Amino acid sequence: MVMLFYRMGIIRFNIIGKSVDLNMEETNTNCTVKHQISSFERIKGRWYFTLNVKSENELIIKDVILKKRKEDRIFSVNFFILKDSQFKMKLSFEYNPSYLGDESDYWDFYLEVSVSGKKKRVRIGNPSYFVIKKINYRLHSSYFYGDSLIYPYITVKNRLSICIRHKTIYDNKVHLLKEKLAFIIYNMFKFYWDKKHIKLIYEKFSNTAQDNSYYLFKFCYGNHFKENIFYVINKHSNDARFLDEFKDRTLDFLSLKHLIYLLACDYFISSESKAHSYIWKEQRGLIKKDIGRKKHVFLQHGVLGLKKVDTVFKKGSPNGTNLFNVSAVHEINILKEHLKYKENEIILSGLPRWDYLVNKAKRHKQILILPTWRDYLDGVNSEDFKKSVFFTSYEKLINSEELHDFVAKNNLTIKFCIHPRMLKYLKNFSSSSEHIKVIQYGKEPINKMMMDSSLLVTDFSSVAWDMFIQKKPIIFFHFREENNPDSYIDLDRELIGDRCFSGKEVVQLLKFYANNNFKEKYQYVQRRSQYFGYLDRHNSLRVYKGIKSHEKQLKKPNFLSKLIQSDFIQGMKNKFDI
Repeated sequence: MVMLFYRMGIIRFNIIGKSVDLNMEETNTNCTVKHQISSFERIKGRWYFTLNVKSENELIIKDVILKKRKEDRIFSVNFFILKDSQFKMKLSFEYNPSYLGDESDYWDFYLEVSVSGKKKRVRIGNPSYFVIKKINYRLHSSYFYGDSLIYPYITVKNRLSICIRHKTIYDNKVHLLKEKLAFIIYNMFKFYWDKKHIKLIYEKFSNTAQDNSYYLFKFCYGNHFKENIFYVINKHSNDARFLDEFKDRTLDFLSLKHLIYLLACDYFISSESKAHSYIWKEQRGLIKKDIGRKKHVFLQHGVLGLKKVDTVFKKGSPNGTNLFNVSAVHEINILKEHLKYKENEIILSGLPRWDYLVNKAKRHKQILILPTWRDYLDGVNSEDFKKSVFFTSYEKLINSEELHDFVAKNNLTIKFCIHPRMLKYLKNFSSSSEHIKVIQYGKEPINKMMMDSSLLVTDFSSVAWDMFIQKKPIIFFHFREENNPDSYIDLDRELIGDRCFSGKEVVQLLKFYANNNFKEKYQYVQRRSQYFGYLDRHNSLRVYKGIKSHEKQLKKPNFLSKLIQSDFIQGMKNKFDI
């Protein structure tokens, strides 16, 4: 058994009676370590992998570890040397999935080696064809733990990782049979399906109809009906009612028809990444593989600037796109410089939902508080969430006596709503004031709340731009966090609203704007024309024309391209690489 101790970035392993210190940072060396995962088995709930490793220099295997993605947390994994020579080794490592618990997250496998006395951490990957097939067979590799599903998968970069996610109603044999049936039907009549030139459009988790995808679809349905564009939404969603008049072009999420159309469509159009077109955080299966090959048009659900998204939407990444829609000139520079997109992969058009924005604030006396989500809070338990600076800052704000007195005196309503990725933590928020309402995301459309509100309080959310284009004041609440998001713009000099760092400052600014009839400050009025490429109601038309003019580069991959990306070719390539 490998014993693990962690302190100050140094890991100490007791391996076969010897104590070894390894610095956790990967050492940059010129040593080449090649390896391949040659077998995978699941036996009595445990996973067993066999790894062939070779090097041109003297090789010593130090350890096999699991590292939590984006964090320094690691676990040591039991491993056994099967064959040992100076330059080649064969080892087996096993893992019990229940050790990781049930917090949603990703974990990555690493091999720690010493090559000619130099320490190196190698990301484990390069599976054989049969390993790829077994891991992709969901019934074989899945492990259920409470309400969570834990499984190994092969990443886009051909590496071995573990995903922990919540179980869904689709994690069963019936759904897997439905996927196989869809695959058979599509391939039997492939010529017919491909001739239809289907495009699929959807939003967050294929569960909403209130963002740019919905308004572009609405525009296309009314003006370009011949286009085979279908809107995908869960029929049990609160927003499904908004599609009642478009039923002939609406698909129920993960129905048999939707699965066939997923395989048949030319490309995707969405305000989210391709991952939202399928089971959230599911990385395996034939349909998921096909989704990964297809092209994508990213409408965005905001404007780039307030929060860096290099690691999320960079070109070539799992969430990258093929055609990026923007609203502001500065976004083009961000995409080219930071996210590595080319000029012909960008459309300057504006957001479709802006075509439908109407300022209704005079009918309502309302303020909207809408913070964005935090990477570092993804998947944490409720108790840890309540200890976060994020929670304590907003909980303190909406329970401030000064704020309660202010809204009561001015007969104002405050609506507090958090990002859907933090929805499970909403129950932790409450306010004793009858004027402050905690709103569940999806119960009321975000764009309606923005139209009804006179002012927005946010942190780094791109909904700020919707208020800005409506000529409404914005307060940016940037309390101190260890993990404050980086920004593309200078937050001290280029913001489109006031910046403050405490709840007390927020309340003082709210009083200022209430006393001035919620009128924007002149310094922010001047910035509107500097930021936006267009200030009209023709955004949907520009998006539609932009997509049509780029359709050649959105074509489905041909047979040769699919063959090169196939599991068989990839498995064979991994074999010859070693």
